Amino acid sequence: MTFVVHYAELGIKGNNRDFFEEKLVSNIKTQLKGLKAGAVMRSTGMVRVEAGEADPIEVLKRLKMVAGAATISPATRLELDADLITKEAVRLFVSKKGSFRVTVRRPNKRFLTTSQDLAAAVGAAILDANPDLHVDLNTPNHVCWIEITDHGAYVSDEKVKAAGGLPLGTGGKLVSLLSGGIDSPVASWMMARRGAPLHYVHFHNFPYTDRASIDIVKDLARVLNRTAIRATLSLINLTPIQEEIAAVCNPQYRVILYRRMMFRIAERIALREDAGGLVTGESLGQVASQTVENMRTIEAVTVIPVLRPLIGMDKEEIMARARQIGTYELSILPHSDCCSLFMPPNPATKSLETLVAEDEKKLDVEKLIEAVLKEEERLDMKDVSW
Repeated sequence: MTFVVHYAELGIKGNNRDFFEEKLVSNIKTQLKGLKAGAVMRSTGMVRVEAGEADPIEVLKRLKMVAGAATISPATRLELDADLITKEAVRLFVSKKGSFRVTVRRPNKRFLTTSQDLAAAVGAAILDANPDLHVDLNTPNHVCWIEITDHGAYVSDEKVKAAGGLPLGTGGKLVSLLSGGIDSPVASWMMARRGAPLHYVHFHNFPYTDRASIDIVKDLARVLNRTAIRATLSLINLTPIQEEIAAVCNPQYRVILYRRMMFRIAERIALREDAGGLVTGESLGQVASQTVENMRTIEAVTVIPVLRPLIGMDKEEIMARARQIGTYELSILPHSDCCSLFMPPNPATKSLETLVAEDEKKLDVEKLIEAVLKEEERLDMKDVSW
């Protein structure tokens, strides 16, 4: 079996198109390692993947998660012969019911039969072989997809939606603040889908809490690697900083001060990792720290951009995406959130940066940051959970 992988945005990249296509091919090869799949090759407007000795179901599962792949068609590869193409189309559609259409794409113009003529001929043959079908060009139940390329003809009765976006490695690197919850893994995936290699930073509270959140984040990174491919992970124990904030600062500002320190630390790691920005799972108004005023106060301590891909999404939308990408079941496992330590009864929802900065002067910020960074655990998350 051959899988025909189509892309969307790559087709408008002009002179940079080769770069994007090569990245897509490289990423597909990486994600198919160990499956004994066959060749992965570029063609005009598509990438073709030979299943080889691999299980086609497993190949399709992996291809669907590769950033940059828009749709995937499991197809039969044939010689450039109209009779062979027609016979295969009839075989695929002889037992189907309802409506259908034939869609032909013909980048190989040396094949003299036009797309329109081939579609008409194949459609007529299908109708002769199967009286339970009728033609509907607008909203058919089934579509016969035919690709005429320099390497042969491909005939398929299925087109599966894939991750879309841009191939990983075509965008600038980012540092993502990854908790064990539902939101931040989705935010991470959305930026990987835009081509950005990721370095995760996870803040934990050991020994006040067990290492459950660390284990969950490691598992989340393995799932996200279906798209993010070999992302790295920093584990930061924020407990000493939180203890100091709880001891000397205004309780109403605790969560804001926690997050200001987290952003500072993440920015230091980003600069070290040659990353150009931070990614968070914040959604406007979802919790006390995610008001416009508080996000502005928290972000004020950074210089590099802070990207919030979930900012306008509601919880149901985020949960649906988490289920789609495979992180939801991990994210709902019991664990303690970093910011819940020493949580005040009435956290500030509309903070003024000047007041928070004044309260923060009670802390030796640089000393605290240097201390926790000395204890950083940096892990290369090369494996993938399929």
